[in-house]
Amino acid sequence: MKLDYKTLPGPQFYTVTEEKSLEETETSIYTEKFGKKAMEWQAICQCGKFSQPFVTTATLNTQIYIEECLQKRLLPLIRQHKDPVVFWPDLASCHYAKATLQWFEDNEVNVVPKHMNPPNFPEIRPIENFWALVKAYLRKHVKRSTTVTQFQKDWKKAATSVGNSSVQKLMAHVRGKVRHLGYD
Repeated sequence: MKLDYKTLPGPQFYTVTEEKSLEETETSIYTEKFGKKAMEWQAICQCGKFSQPFVTTATLNTQIYIEECLQKRLLPLIRQHKDPVVFWPDLASCHYAKATLQWFEDNEVNVVPKHMNPPNFPEIRPIENFWALVKAYLRKHVKRSTTVTQFQKDWKKAATSVGNSSVQKLMAHVRGKVRHLGYD
């Protein structure tokens, strides 16, 4: 994700009440072609809780994924629950690497098997809608982050503003779709 939030995809429009011409600087958003980007990882739960975010400018490989995302962020979130939790990752290669699957087994984390995890189906991944809400907040309230540390602070604030009740609603919406598809 670009650190300049005004360049994030989403509705951006102008309303003009009287008939007049606008300057191009008023109707166009100029961006750096290769502006700074960061990758963000965060887990959410049906109870409304979410993990601490992980932000990096590096490529997410299996080792970083296990250490930073799973061990430091997912496991503490899972341990907050008494009942069993099922983790549903997307299909990034590091999410189903041999070392990752071994980590899940070693830490007794139930994970949706890859063969039951349909590709290109964002409707059953509420994290996609959560990210959209966070990005909308960033677009509206924060102009840009100049560092990855600032981006992480901005993201945490935006995620908190989305709130637990919004996460619960996103998860409730997906439960019906999952049952309908026979994944329950």
